[in-house]
Amino acid sequence: LNTLTTDNDFRNRALHGQILQSTRPEFEFAEFVPRQLIGLPDTVEVGETLPFQIVGDLRLRDEIQPVTFDAAFTLVSQDRLEGTARTMVLRDDFGLTIPEAPGVANVGDEVTLEIDFVAQAVLRETE
Repeated sequence: LNTLTTDNDFRNRALHGQILQSTRPEFEFAEFVPRQLIGLPDTVEVGETLPFQIVGDLRLRDEIQPVTFDAAFTLVSQDRLEGTARTMVLRDDFGLTIPEAPGVANVGDEVTLEIDFVAQAVLRETE
């Protein structure tokens, strides 16, 4: 979480130090544990883009909440896929409070999380 940035240094300091508390070692990372993939086909052709969902649990600080990412991937080649996933969470669900400070206090409760991902097949040699 320490790598998250906005367009404002003051807001970044508030984000890391007060809101997310990501300067504390125990809160340095958020964690998403996927529990279910919904809508994946049995087969896919190179060049196809397919939607699916990723259901799991998101841990932020000491709070864990279920979330569902709406995702899509494209099979770029036989051994590589690329995709994106997006969800909306409520900061109140994670106990995050916003300081009363200019440039920070007008942050809404809805937060959009977006992830870009790449999966590459790796061949392992057998002995």
